[in-house]
Amino acid sequence: MARAPGIGSTRYEPPLSAIGPLFLRRLERIHPPSVDFVLDINPRATARVLGGYYRRRRLIRIYTHDRESGRRSLEELFDTFLHEVAHHLEYTEPQRFNARTCERVPGTMHSDLFWRILGELKTRWVELQHRSGGAI
Repeated sequence: MARAPGIGSTRYEPPLSAIGPLFLRRLERIHPPSVDFVLDINPRATARVLGGYYRRRRLIRIYTHDRESGRRSLEELFDTFLHEVAHHLEYTEPQRFNARTCERVPGTMHSDLFWRILGELKTRWVELQHRSGGAI
């Protein structure tokens, strides 16, 4: 017997076309970026890679599907989005996080500045959810 999408599932998952605008709106509320970037919500299934930041193109790519388990949860996708945004912010506006320049060391993926930025973004997101009663 065929079931309509969403029937019997416990959580609503928005269509892929809505994820990009949703994440950008959330980001505007916690940290409006000074430098624009392109967001690609990509349905290609991957085994381990959740996303990527391409500095020269100022491109954030989020992979929505896992090869084995299918579509990743909205929470996992947003967490990946914040991770990639932290890379963008480390390169484009380190001063807003009390650093003079990008602190990335060649050969290492994540600097202390990156972790500080990601922690700040996640803290702001949790605080916004708390203030709004989780209705975001």
